[in-house]
Amino acid sequence: MAEQSEELIGTQHITGDVITAPFDKIWKYMIDKVYHPDKYLPVSNVKSEQRGDVVYREMTYRDIVKREDIVCNEDAAEIKFISTEKDEVVFNKYDKTTQRISYWLENKNGEPIYWAVPASIVVKSIATTKESAEKDSS
Repeated sequence: MAEQSEELIGTQHITGDVITAPFDKIWKYMIDKVYHPDKYLPVSNVKSEQRGDVVYREMTYRDIVKREDIVCNEDAAEIKFISTEKDEVVFNKYDKTTQRISYWLENKNGEPIYWAVPASIVVKSIATTKESAEKDSS
């Protein structure tokens, strides 16, 4: 549970700053987060396994084990983190027009749902992706 002083994401989209790196570098680090989320998020005990076109992943966040199937679509510049236990899908999408990464939460019917995660965690994750891609491009 988040502390009262932390601003939670709720139903909003969290969008980062403009990323000046080329898309191939941005995508490289978006994919890196699929396999190594502990570089970007306060998680531990990460296990990931390629299962055909899907990556199955388990990780621990605040003593809760999250299990998800991850679908990566480079053409759409989008990664979906689909919970195997709840009616939740986290979206991680790069908008090639605005050059920004956004995150949000929906149910499996595509409806926005409340995300009780501190916004600062997602903002930091996007910033880490941005910094890594831009550093790799210079």
